[in-house]
Amino acid sequence: LTALVLISAPALLEKTHDPAFQWKVYGFLDLLERGTIATNFAPFSCCGYTWALRVNPMHKRSDNEMVCVALSLAISQSNLRPGYIINAVFELSVFNHSKGTYWGVE
Repeated sequence: LTALVLISAPALLEKTHDPAFQWKVYGFLDLLERGTIATNFAPFSCCGYTWALRVNPMHKRSDNEMVCVALSLAISQSNLRPGYIINAVFELSVFNHSKGTYWGVE
């Protein structure tokens, strides 16, 4: 089973940079078999900052018993001055090749 994860920046009023990144997760079933262990992908650089994608294949929300795949995007704290805040708008989407289904959220 292969999952495709896409990240893109949506159109902004004052767009300064519109990157698109794509990850292919080979052996996604192996991640499921490992249980609730989240996986971090190699860091990447965008807009002068270092970011990383994290995939948790067995995420369980506290208000729901349903297990789902959770994606998160994190910025490296080593790039930031103390007290510095970054507001980033991004979209994470997943395409399941085995089922031909797509899901995305901004």
